[in-house]
Amino acid sequence: MQAKAYLANSKHEVLVKDQARVQRKKAVNLPSHSILVGLPQKVNYAFNSRSCAIVGLWQGEFLDVGPNIQGRGKDGSLAMGEWLFHQPHAIKPSNDTSCQFIKYTTIGEPKFYYQQQGYEFAVTGTSNNKNQLSLSYQVKKLPANTNQARMLEFVLPQVDKLTVSSKQGEISAGKFKIDLSKHSSFSLQLNLANVQ
Repeated sequence: MQAKAYLANSKHEVLVKDQARVQRKKAVNLPSHSILVGLPQKVNYAFNSRSCAIVGLWQGEFLDVGPNIQGRGKDGSLAMGEWLFHQPHAIKPSNDTSCQFIKYTTIGEPKFYYQQQGYEFAVTGTSNNKNQLSLSYQVKKLPANTNQARMLEFVLPQVDKLTVSSKQGEISAGKFKIDLSKHSSFSLQLNLANVQ
């Protein structure tokens, strides 16, 4: 009983110091199968391995896994910072096709590999300061059908405190359009209002 009382009132913080951290934990406000990434600049995001979408973004400290431990996995961990967006908002292809998650790597900045709409992608998030996240996408493999259109469209979160820009594609009406016949890599710059 003493251990249970201790856990009920304790925080178990996962902090990020000098390199990115990755946690596969159930988290409040994020869909199941989300992989959480904390960056040293105190910008954090979540990639979902079922939808292959960026499903959350928050600014500040990384994660409190106390509720997850105390509830023996039943309760979700808590983002310790200020949310900029979370489900139902996401950065994802507009025609919501199924995806196949391949793997992720943690050498250097975490990188997520997946297949969707016949393409194989790798995406990584980097930050230079607490008010910015750059999502860099690489097309690793083109569809087998060479006649397939090379235009791809992403839905962007329509939320306060966040603006999105890109040098490679076009953004309008909450959507990002990119011609993959011209760009085998592209990035989305997420500029965060200073909420911390």
